[in-house]
Amino acid sequence: MGQLTTDNTQHTTYNTQHTTHNGPIIMKITKDDVLYVADLARLDLDEEAIEKFAGQIGDILDYIDKLNEVDTDGIEPTSHAISLTNAFREDVPKEHLDREHVLANAPEKEEGSFVVPKVVG
Repeated sequence: MGQLTTDNTQHTTYNTQHTTHNGPIIMKITKDDVLYVADLARLDLDEEAIEKFAGQIGDILDYIDKLNEVDTDGIEPTSHAISLTNAFREDVPKEHLDREHVLANAPEKEEGSFVVPKVVG
């Protein structure tokens, strides 16, 4: 397991070591990383939550690192832990959602639609 440390800029980071064919690499989960993701998700986090999430994400990376140590030579990749043939439900028509309710949390809206950034040239 990694450890919580404080670097020279007083940002708390969670260090975890990952091993590749070239040797170990260090991944840091900083408060800035947590704040960046929180901003993308439009979450307002206090200092305690930021510290907590940095530690939890570091723990997840540690667990993934443990899984990477398992010898999987000769094991076929799977998409599910159990065999599934058709997990889909029947398509049943239902009432649609109210437009105003759906757009209530939209960061930007115009004429009853979401406004999104242009992503193609």
